[in-house]
Amino acid sequence: MTMPRSVSIGSEAVELVKRAAESMRQQKVEGSRVFSGTIVQLRHESQDDPFGEVAISTMRQGQQSEILVRLPMDLYQEAWEWHYQGRAVLVEGTIRRTPGRPHRVDKPTRFHPVDLILLQTPMVVASVHSQRSAQSREIGS
Repeated sequence: MTMPRSVSIGSEAVELVKRAAESMRQQKVEGSRVFSGTIVQLRHESQDDPFGEVAISTMRQGQQSEILVRLPMDLYQEAWEWHYQGRAVLVEGTIRRTPGRPHRVDKPTRFHPVDLILLQTPMVVASVHSQRSAQSREIGS
């Protein structure tokens, strides 16, 4: 099969082609979002690049989805460890959508393992429980 040397588009289609081109060029940016999931891909292409990229598998609008997250090298190296430990991560940031391309978060405001949040919760509960026990002892004395 050979490719044609040129393609002609009739003048009546000019407006439609302009709208199609504009639609493909647009990047939709949502507000800041929080999502969680597992790291399913890690990529660092050049020794000179101070950033790495991870793909997070997550549920989005009821469907399985992957979102790429760009990370500074120190955080990317931690993400590498979290991936191999099988830890889910929590991400907060602005998701950029470009037609035909994966969703992206270029500058996450939060990126850490989900279990860090879960580990902190019992300490807060234990602290409140200890305060109540101390109050009960004071009242009972």
